[in-house]
Amino acid sequence: MNKKYTYIGGIIVAILLLIGGYFLYENENKKEELELVREEQKSSAEIKSVYKELYIGNNIDNIEKKLGNPLFTESSSDSNGNATTVYTWGSNELGEIGSKLVVNVENNKIIEKSVSGLYVPYEKKYLISSNLFEKININNNYSIEDASKQFGDPNKISEYKNNKGETIQIMTWETNTTGPVGSYCTIIFTNNIATSKNEVGLI
Repeated sequence: MNKKYTYIGGIIVAILLLIGGYFLYENENKKEELELVREEQKSSAEIKSVYKELYIGNNIDNIEKKLGNPLFTESSSDSNGNATTVYTWGSNELGEIGSKLVVNVENNKIIEKSVSGLYVPYEKKYLISSNLFEKININNNYSIEDASKQFGDPNKISEYKNNKGETIQIMTWETNTTGPVGSYCTIIFTNNIATSKNEVGLI
């Protein structure tokens, strides 16, 4: 066989092998990304489910049966001798990587709870611009249900009761916001009515 053709044939084979390797690499990357998304979805659903089952003022019972030992525990006492402990749990799916549940307990009673890192897919219909956010009327019957209908699920939620016994819920949206990476908006609800709002980076 002509050496010239042998050389060209070798180059073609090498190119085909490189192309095949590239597509195989890309396919593996896509599989890994899809698997991570599935795990994040499970993590989010798991943590959010436990969050919803916890009520301010209740004892902190049975949570370890669902989530296992907490990732972190911080304990302290105030000047009145009240023992306060802050527990942080990761999910059974992703541990420290996925969603996190933080529960603040005083004398074994839940006084505050929060969840962060909730997986929320990008959806254009829920895109939050600075203009839309500016139009939210606080102290005017704008509820959590209204916000969820307009902006979809938040990435962070927290809840506690203030010294008046009112339920305070703080919700933060990150995924479907306009602006650069790190943009977010937060709405504070008092007894289910928006009473304060804040945004960073929306355009």
